[in-house]
Amino acid sequence: MRKQYFIVDSFSDLRINRQTRNNQKCASSLLKECINPKQKTRTFDSLLRNHPDKFKNESQILSYIEKDPVARSLMGMICSINSSRQGAKDEDYVISGIKEALEPRLPNFNIDNLKPNDMVPIRGTGEVLTRKKAKKKYSKTEMLKSFDFNGKVGGKLFYGSAKIVVGKGGHQDNVLHEEADLLRWLSSHRKKDCFYFILLDFEGHDPKDIEDIKGSNNMSNVFICNHIELQKKLEELND
Repeated sequence: MRKQYFIVDSFSDLRINRQTRNNQKCASSLLKECINPKQKTRTFDSLLRNHPDKFKNESQILSYIEKDPVARSLMGMICSINSSRQGAKDEDYVISGIKEALEPRLPNFNIDNLKPNDMVPIRGTGEVLTRKKAKKKYSKTEMLKSFDFNGKVGGKLFYGSAKIVVGKGGHQDNVLHEEADLLRWLSSHRKKDCFYFILLDFEGHDPKDIEDIKGSNNMSNVFICNHIELQKKLEELND
């Protein structure tokens, strides 16, 4: 039987499609759902300041866009959440896709998404805490990037961090620094009887960056890979 893997052809398209849904949801809910509150405030303030003859308060703006479908659509585009700021949704989508592809055909294998605050490694210690507990003991700078998924393969537990990078600039350029920090933490504090994954999918980004971080890893139970390589490695470990 041909091996089946979960494959994302374009993360850029994934975000474009989600942005379209965000815009539509924001517009159809009259700016109640899928909203960027700061952008909404800026937009309303601008309308009130520049068009005082037409709008005296926010209620009049909302009444106007409720009656005018073009204005409603435009406000949905302006005030909706930016899909590029929803990277966690991309990562959840990938892990859920891998779960659906691999669990039915790999015996005793499982993989699940973790919530962002479930498992936070602490710099300079071997501790992994919930963010709530970590905040009581440590400063923000001592908390590393959280693990995003976990499971069991080949009779061993595994933990993974996931990042999807589309293009360059802004927070995306911090991704490699975050994962390099986690890699250093793993070099001192990983458990020998567990596997660890750093899942990195780059699109429109210099591939040399990911090759550099791969080259810095010499740990036999730590793997740096994209979402297709991850599935092949899990399959290999399960065998």
